[in-house]
Amino acid sequence: MGINRERDWTLEFKRGAMQLGQGAVMGFATGMVVGGCIGSLYVIISGPAPGKTIMATVATQMFQTGGFLAGVMGFGSLLRLYGDSKVKTPLAYRHLPVNIKALNSKWTFKH
Repeated sequence: MGINRERDWTLEFKRGAMQLGQGAVMGFATGMVVGGCIGSLYVIISGPAPGKTIMATVATQMFQTGGFLAGVMGFGSLLRLYGDSKVKTPLAYRHLPVNIKALNSKWTFKH
């Protein structure tokens, strides 16, 4: 039997959608916390926005920051999933004395 390419495509699409959703939820949760801190600081410094209560001002800031970070982290998780797999050693790890190719079997160090 041959490979069912349509099935492989749908599985890959579902994997990407799941990764996007996971990154978006993480980003939204992080954004809500950061937005709460920023909104609270804004209210302390300059008071609530015109025509809004204190809670409405903080909640608006929380949802704006949460939505922004949800988009950024969701897109970033897709970049990690479908990034260039030809690069074997990330630039951030090139300074370490670890043989990256041998990490799948065991830890080895260059002498």
